[in-house]
Amino acid sequence: TGTPIGKSVNDLHGLLLFLQIDPYWVETWWKLSIYEPFCFGNKQPILEVLRSILWRTCKKDVLNQIDIPGQQEETHWLQFSPVEEHFYRRQHIDISRDVVGRLRKYALTMKLS
Repeated sequence: TGTPIGKSVNDLHGLLLFLQIDPYWVETWWKLSIYEPFCFGNKQPILEVLRSILWRTCKKDVLNQIDIPGQQEETHWLQFSPVEEHFYRRQHIDISRDVVGRLRKYALTMKLS
Protein backbone atom coordinates (compact mmCIF):
# COMPACT_ATOMS: atom_id res chain seq x y z
CA THR A 1 0.00 0.00 0.00
CA GLY A 2 2.96 2.33 0.46
CA THR A 3 1.67 3.26 3.92
CA PRO A 4 4.56 4.54 6.05
CA ILE A 5 5.17 3.35 9.58
CA GLY A 6 5.98 6.68 11.15
CA LYS A 7 5.50 6.96 14.87
CA SER A 8 5.29 3.49 16.37
CA VAL A 9 4.60 -0.15 15.72
CA ASN A 10 0.99 0.68 16.50
CA ASP A 11 0.81 2.29 13.04
CA LEU A 12 0.72 -1.26 11.69
CA HIS A 13 -2.74 -1.76 13.17
CA GLY A 14 -4.13 0.81 10.73
CA LEU A 15 -2.58 -1.12 7.86
CA LEU A 16 -4.00 -4.43 9.09
CA LEU A 17 -7.37 -2.75 9.53
CA PHE A 18 -7.26 -1.36 5.98
CA LEU A 19 -6.26 -4.77 4.57
CA GLN A 20 -8.82 -6.48 6.84
CA ILE A 21 -6.28 -9.05 8.00
CA ASP A 22 -8.34 -11.34 10.20
CA PRO A 23 -8.36 -11.37 13.24
CA TYR A 24 -5.77 -8.57 13.74
CA TRP A 25 -7.89 -5.78 12.25
CA VAL A 26 -9.97 -6.04 15.45
CA GLU A 27 -8.24 -3.77 17.95
CA THR A 28 -8.57 -6.20 20.86
CA TRP A 29 -6.93 -9.00 18.91
CA TRP A 30 -4.22 -6.60 17.69
CA LYS A 31 -3.39 -5.51 21.23
CA LEU A 32 -3.48 -8.95 22.85
CA SER A 33 -1.83 -10.95 20.08
CA ILE A 34 0.64 -8.54 18.51
CA TYR A 35 1.12 -5.18 20.23
CA GLU A 36 1.49 -6.23 23.87
CA PRO A 37 3.87 -9.13 23.14
CA PHE A 38 5.95 -6.73 21.02
CA CYS A 39 6.04 -4.18 23.84
CA PHE A 40 7.38 -6.89 26.18
CA GLY A 41 10.14 -7.88 23.75
CA ASN A 42 8.45 -10.78 21.96
CA LYS A 43 8.81 -9.93 18.27
CA GLN A 44 7.81 -13.36 16.94
CA PRO A 45 4.03 -12.72 16.63
CA ILE A 46 4.46 -9.50 14.66
CA LEU A 47 7.10 -11.07 12.43
CA GLU A 48 4.82 -14.01 11.63
CA VAL A 49 1.93 -11.70 10.69
CA LEU A 50 4.15 -9.47 8.55
CA ARG A 51 5.76 -12.45 6.79
CA SER A 52 2.32 -13.69 5.84
CA ILE A 53 1.23 -10.41 4.21
CA LEU A 54 4.38 -8.68 2.94
CA TRP A 55 6.11 -9.38 -0.34
CA ARG A 56 9.58 -8.17 -1.22
CA THR A 57 11.12 -8.74 -4.59
CA CYS A 58 14.87 -8.42 -4.79
CA LYS A 59 16.26 -6.69 -7.85
CA LYS A 60 18.49 -9.68 -8.62
CA ASP A 61 15.40 -11.88 -8.92
CA VAL A 62 13.76 -9.70 -11.58
CA LEU A 63 16.77 -8.09 -13.26
CA ASN A 64 16.07 -9.80 -16.57
CA GLN A 65 12.50 -8.42 -16.53
CA ILE A 66 13.07 -4.74 -15.77
CA ASP A 67 15.57 -3.73 -18.48
CA ILE A 68 17.71 -1.41 -16.38
CA PRO A 69 20.34 0.40 -18.47
CA GLY A 70 23.97 0.08 -17.45
CA GLN A 71 25.38 2.58 -15.01
CA GLN A 72 27.69 5.31 -16.15
CA GLU A 73 29.70 7.84 -14.25
CA GLU A 74 29.95 11.49 -15.22
CA THR A 75 32.23 14.10 -13.69
CA HIS A 76 31.38 17.78 -13.90
CA TRP A 77 33.99 20.32 -12.82
CA LEU A 78 32.67 23.57 -11.42
CA GLN A 79 34.39 26.93 -11.23
CA PHE A 80 33.64 28.86 -8.06
CA SER A 81 33.58 32.61 -7.99
CA PRO A 82 36.23 34.14 -5.69
CA VAL A 83 33.59 34.71 -2.99
CA GLU A 84 32.33 31.12 -3.20
CA GLU A 85 35.87 29.75 -3.16
CA HIS A 86 36.72 31.79 -0.04
CA PHE A 87 33.51 30.67 1.68
CA TYR A 88 33.99 26.95 1.01
CA ARG A 89 37.70 27.03 1.83
CA ARG A 90 36.86 28.73 5.14
CA GLN A 91 34.13 26.12 5.83
CA HIS A 92 36.63 23.32 5.17
CA ILE A 93 39.25 24.81 7.51
CA ASP A 94 36.77 25.48 10.32
CA ILE A 95 35.11 22.06 10.14
CA SER A 96 38.46 20.26 9.90
CA ARG A 97 39.66 21.99 13.08
CA ASP A 98 36.39 21.14 14.82
CA VAL A 99 36.60 17.46 13.87
CA VAL A 100 40.24 17.16 14.91
CA GLY A 101 39.42 18.82 18.24
CA ARG A 102 36.56 16.43 18.88
CA LEU A 103 38.62 13.39 17.90
CA ARG A 104 41.41 14.40 20.28
CA LYS A 105 38.97 13.98 23.17
CA TYR A 106 38.62 10.29 22.31
CA ALA A 107 42.11 9.42 21.14
CA LEU A 108 44.69 11.32 23.14
CA THR A 109 47.52 9.06 21.95
CA MET A 110 46.54 9.13 18.27
CA LYS A 111 48.45 11.57 16.04
CA LEU A 112 46.03 13.77 14.11
CA SER A 113 47.16 16.37 11.61
